[in-house]
Amino acid sequence: MLTFPGNDWFDHASFHVSCHSHDGTVKDGHAKSAVYTISIRNKLTPHTKLHVTKSDFDFEAFRDRVSLALDHGHVCPAACPWYFVDMTTHIPKRRVLTSATSKSAIAAHIQMFQDLLNHTVAFMRCPESRFCSKPTDVLPPLVFDFLFANVDDDGIPHGLLDTLEDASCTLTALKHKSPRHTYHTQKQQLERELCAVCKITLRSEATHELAIVGISTLPCKHAFHDECIVVALNASDSLDCPSCVTDDDSTDMRGPPATSPQTAP
Repeated sequence: MLTFPGNDWFDHASFHVSCHSHDGTVKDGHAKSAVYTISIRNKLTPHTKLHVTKSDFDFEAFRDRVSLALDHGHVCPAACPWYFVDMTTHIPKRRVLTSATSKSAIAAHIQMFQDLLNHTVAFMRCPESRFCSKPTDVLPPLVFDFLFANVDDDGIPHGLLDTLEDASCTLTALKHKSPRHTYHTQKQQLERELCAVCKITLRSEATHELAIVGISTLPCKHAFHDECIVVALNASDSLDCPSCVTDDDSTDMRGPPATSPQTAP
């Protein structure tokens, strides 16, 4: 197993998710998955690159390991509760009666996994994260092990795991730069792109996979899948927008939520 080069490596690493092959699939019991490629680069050696392959099953196992390691519900000043929601939202539980290998599903999963990696790096580099051991001590080795599983020393291109020893360029020095803004900006973008009821993307390329007819936008500008908002409003005692109700509840709370937001039935 490779030796983790330290948290500073994530300051220089970049990741790009693509489809390995539209024809290649892997199976786990009756479930099937396409095969995805993660291209790993180091900005210090930009011509150095490594391709690793992952399946839906790999990302789901990663989600479960990280969710367990985050010890959801612990109290800290960092954004751990928000990242927990990000993780479980980006890799939702497998849906029955939907194809994970259709072109629309593959396109949706590529974007989903790319967002997950982007948010994870932003979370680890967020200044608030230094106040909690989960994003500083627990999460980085888990992410590294996920990326480089089944890769030995001989398979690592020269320079890929390099880090700067100059303290002015390390993670500590970057605390006063943009990662905090980046993480919260990404989280807000995520919330705009998800149906607040089912927590599944509103992206048009995924609608065929999910067998959803269309998207409804309420006067408050919050959008939902047609079938989701109908169920949510029918189950509610009022006709209030589910997102507006959640926002109002969040305003009454001090600090990040201790538990995952509840979705409407």
